[in-house]
Amino acid sequence: MVSSLWTGSATLKDSASRISPQQFDLAHKAAVATCDADDGVTDGIISAPNRCRFDPARLQCPGADTAACLTAPQIAALRAIYQGPRNPRTGESIFPGFERGSEAMLPIQASGTEPFPAVLSYFRDLVFVDTKWDHRSFDYDKDVTRALRAHSEIVDVSPAGLDTYLASGRKLLLSHGWADPLVPPMTSVNFYRELTAHLGATKTAGARLFMIPGMGHCEGGDGPFVFDAIDAIDKWVELGRAPDRIVVSNPPGAPARTRPICPFPQEAAYSGTGSSNDAKNFRCRRVEP
Repeated sequence: MVSSLWTGSATLKDSASRISPQQFDLAHKAAVATCDADDGVTDGIISAPNRCRFDPARLQCPGADTAACLTAPQIAALRAIYQGPRNPRTGESIFPGFERGSEAMLPIQASGTEPFPAVLSYFRDLVFVDTKWDHRSFDYDKDVTRALRAHSEIVDVSPAGLDTYLASGRKLLLSHGWADPLVPPMTSVNFYRELTAHLGATKTAGARLFMIPGMGHCEGGDGPFVFDAIDAIDKWVELGRAPDRIVVSNPPGAPARTRPICPFPQEAAYSGTGSSNDAKNFRCRRVEP
């Protein structure tokens, strides 16, 4: 919720910071053009946005604001969305930002006249209990602890909270779209890394994370995303076959395209031959950060 508030507020602090859906789409196309080929294949997908170095400053308007460029305040707003919320006093990161490749779907949170409705409801009704609360008054130093306290005991699961679950032999199959415009993808990456660091590789053998390039919030986006999670975990539980590779596809009605997704920190790498729309021409490999 703090992340969503920051994202919406980035474009709402003044009229000069507002970014239209068309300008978000412009930034998205520029980001894809910059980072698409980083994985060795040009396919319209940013496969490793955490390594993408696209800077929206390349779109800066030479003069007046138009739909074909971004002004300095708009560039600052988009950079803030990429960065994620930070404590203004210490400079420390509060929560990850959104990745390059999510721009086309960011209007869900960063367009309109107010932040995302669920965010306003959360802060007005649960945190501050004030129907007249103004999102511009939120203090990213003093108010964050209060915001977390409102729900953490009910919904939070820390990386240290799965010891008993995994020790009993249960399985945890996590997936997240790299282009998610609602929940920053690095939250899942950070959670999984902390879980592994806490328990060690052996004890976390029952947990796997699959990051899906180009996918938005559970669906949609530039890349294929349809897969049978129940089948994957059923084979893991019943047959002991841990998923080393899951094939995702485009939804019905879209052009045929399949791609493997790999257990983090592995990524799908193109073999260099054959169609890049066919999963059989990719292999999973580990990429060091």
